[in-house]
Amino acid sequence: KFGSTCNPNWEAIDSLSDDEYLMLANENPALVARMCKRRLAGFEEYISDKKHPFLIDYIVSNYFLKTEFQRDGLPHLHALLWIENPPSTDTSEGRQAILDFVDKFLTTELPDRDAQPDLYKSVRKYQWHTHTFTCKPIVRIRRGKKELTPKQKREMQDNTDIISSINRNNEDEIYEKIDPDDDPDLIQTKLERREFFERARCRFGKPDPLAAKAHFRTHKEARILTRGDRDIIMKRTTEESRRIVPYNINLLKTFKCNHDMQILTDAWAAAEYLFSYISKEAHMEKDLVQKLAGCACSTLEEARRVLLKAGNAVLSHRQIGKIEAAWLILGIPLYRCSMVTVHLYISLPSHEDRILKNPNVNMESITEDDFVTTIIHRYSQRPSVPEVINDLTLFEFAVWFETDYTDSTCEDIDNNTLMPNPL
Repeated sequence: KFGSTCNPNWEAIDSLSDDEYLMLANENPALVARMCKRRLAGFEEYISDKKHPFLIDYIVSNYFLKTEFQRDGLPHLHALLWIENPPSTDTSEGRQAILDFVDKFLTTELPDRDAQPDLYKSVRKYQWHTHTFTCKPIVRIRRGKKELTPKQKREMQDNTDIISSINRNNEDEIYEKIDPDDDPDLIQTKLERREFFERARCRFGKPDPLAAKAHFRTHKEARILTRGDRDIIMKRTTEESRRIVPYNINLLKTFKCNHDMQILTDAWAAAEYLFSYISKEAHMEKDLVQKLAGCACSTLEEARRVLLKAGNAVLSHRQIGKIEAAWLILGIPLYRCSMVTVHLYISLPSHEDRILKNPNVNMESITEDDFVTTIIHRYSQRPSVPEVINDLTLFEFAVWFETDYTDSTCEDIDNNTLMPNPL
């Protein structure tokens, strides 16, 4: 039906419905996991190529990739890329360089159907936004092949009709009650408000506003914001472009997948993005911890026992899909990162857990030399001279130095030398 690897039947593959596609993926979870792993490895190599930079004028210096599983169980990727020598937003030249890069790297135009049929098909399939019931965050999303009842289908159709015709009945009313010659600003305000409520009903903020060129959001444009708004407003000159997610032509042709790219100009925004997606699936656990924090516990030890018991209960009852289960069984990592990770275990000395060098040591005669030294102990024992070493913070110490274990043994582990970290 689908041909072979050497001669695939693309017509049959492209004609699969969403339910058929999902059923096929769930019937072959291990194959899907391995295929996605290869695609992720290909993407990692694609963005790391310094001979032919993925970002045209800029080289990716570091990256962080996180695999996440959607409600239907299929994996998708969140990526954070750092570039070498980025332009500064503090100067007009730097801001213009960013906008020039955006114009070269991303586009929102719908290709001509006759001149570029394949690209047109890809944009309509992967980058075109259509309002559905998923645009409303309060609507439950069905999983698998569970059929909707006739009542649910009618409600879904009603919601779609409402979204596609927001305030359409009131459009003539705006012009009937206001004289365009006397109150042009009031008409514009009402139109902006009508458009805002249409965008606010969509959790993706679609359709985007028209713009003659790419530019940073102005103070006037920041008066009314929706969830999908960003610091840089993309060039959109047609009604079709308002519903297209910005895309890179080469990336779309290479991987044939939906992608949504954002230009982050603030380091704090990058940190927020990074940490929010690391713990994105832990909202339920966070709410539970907050509720448990309000429980009356007489001692700290009692609170620790309560949290430990609740955490074990959450982990033991967590449900995952077939593909995610195959992903974990095959040992495919959920995170990929080009940077070295240093773990800092910080606690009060009275509650510190230490690791013994020799577990068979006599417990009645344990001394400080019997414990493995951690980065905290090495930091506290750093040289007092030169002064620049003595003034280092723990974070700077962890970033700039690493322990050299090349000739270390259990006997001389305390004499580890600190080597400069090339990162």
